[in-house]
Amino acid sequence: MRKHALPGRAIVLALLLSGSGMSRAEDIKGKFYLGGDFGILVTTDNIRSNAALIIAPLGNDGAPFTGDKGEIVSCDTILTDVFCDPRPDDLIARNGSLEETISFTGTIGYGLTSKLSVQLDIGYYKGELSNIDVFTKKAVPEGGNPNDPCVRVGAEPCLLTNLRTQELSTPFTAGELEETPITLSAIYRFRTDSNFNPYLGLGAGILSAKVSESETVTEVNERFESLHILSITDMFGENYGTTFAADGDGNAPFTFPAKLEVEDGFIWQALAGGEYFFNDRFSLTFDMRYVVANHEVSLLFGGVDQLNMQAWTEDMFRPDGSLRIFLNTKSLPPNPIDPNTTNFRFDCDIDNDGDVIDDLGNDYNNDGLNHGDPRTDFDACYKPAPGQTGKTTETIVAQGGTIGLTHFNFGFGLRFHF
Repeated sequence: MRKHALPGRAIVLALLLSGSGMSRAEDIKGKFYLGGDFGILVTTDNIRSNAALIIAPLGNDGAPFTGDKGEIVSCDTILTDVFCDPRPDDLIARNGSLEETISFTGTIGYGLTSKLSVQLDIGYYKGELSNIDVFTKKAVPEGGNPNDPCVRVGAEPCLLTNLRTQELSTPFTAGELEETPITLSAIYRFRTDSNFNPYLGLGAGILSAKVSESETVTEVNERFESLHILSITDMFGENYGTTFAADGDGNAPFTFPAKLEVEDGFIWQALAGGEYFFNDRFSLTFDMRYVVANHEVSLLFGGVDQLNMQAWTEDMFRPDGSLRIFLNTKSLPPNPIDPNTTNFRFDCDIDNDGDVIDDLGNDYNNDGLNHGDPRTDFDACYKPAPGQTGKTTETIVAQGGTIGLTHFNFGFGLRFHF
C-alpha cells in the first residue's frame, strides 16, 4: 500500500509547488513588463445637425415649448422675426461623427511594489470624419419635357419654360484623423495572491493628432468658390458679415472655405481592467479607458459652423462661369450687362416683343460660343410659364462643426514580464 501512495503524494506536492509558483506570478514588484493591446475607440461627441432649428418669440414666460400666449412653435408663419433652418426636419438625424474603429496601444511598465506600478502607454488610432452634409434646394429651368436635356442638335434652338425644384442632400467623408496618445499612469492592483489581478489606474499625457482632407472637401471648395452668391447668414439667420454688390449678379467671397483642422493637446485618462497570469512571464489583459482631451477636430465653412447661402442656380452657368441659360427679361440678373447700352442686360428677347420663339438665337451675348463643348456652347433661353415667378435661385446649407476628442477605449492584449 505504501508503494502505491508515494506517487499520489508526489502529485499533490507538485501541485502545491505549482500553485505557490503561480501565486508568485502576480507579484510584479521589481519587474518590468511589455505588452500591446487592440481595442475599439468610441467617441463621445459628434456634429449635431441644426435641421430642425427654429428661432422665434418665446411668449410671455420666456421659456421654449410651453405653448403660452405669444410663443411661435411653427415655421408656417409670415412673421419676420421667425427664423427656421431651410433644411427638412428629418435631416436632424444626420450627425457628423468620427469612425469608431480599431486602435492599438503599446505598454511598458515597472512594478514599484506588489500592488503599485507605473505604466507608459503609446497608442495609435486612424478613423474617418464622415456624415458631413451640404444640402441644396434649387429651381432648375427645364423644357416642356422633363426628360429633355436641352442639348442642341443641329440648328434646333433650346427654349425652357418650366422650373423643376430639386433637393440634394448627400453625406460625405471630410477626411481622416490620426491620433497618437502618450500617457504615463499609476496602476493600483487589488490582489497579489491570485493569478487574476483587477486594477485601476490614473494618468496624464499628450495627444498628437493630424488630419488629411478628402478629395470631396476639395470639390466642395471648388464649388463654393464658383457660386454666384446673393446672401449669406450663419446658423441663426444672422448676417455672416459679408457685404455684397447691389447689382445682384452674385458674388464669390470664398477662397477654400471648407477647412478640416485639429491641434495637439493635453489629455488625462482613467482606466479599469484586469490581468490574468498564465505563468510568471505571460499574462492576458483587458481594460476600459476613459480619455479626456481638451481639444477637438473641426470642419468649418468660412470659419463658422454653418453657412446658409442664397445663390443663382448653378445649372444656369457653364463650368467656366459664363451664363448659359438667359432669362427672357431685360435688366434682370443674372443676365450679363450689355456694355453697349446703359443699364441694360443681354437677354433672349432680342426685339423686345415678348415672344422669344421667333427670336431664339445661339449666342445672346455675342461671346463667340467658345466654351469648349459643342453640345452646350449655344445659349439657352428661359421664359417662365404663365403663373411662374421665374426665380432661378438655390438655397445651400453647409453644416460643419467640431468634435471633441474625449473618448472611450475598450481593449485586450498580452504582456511579457521580466
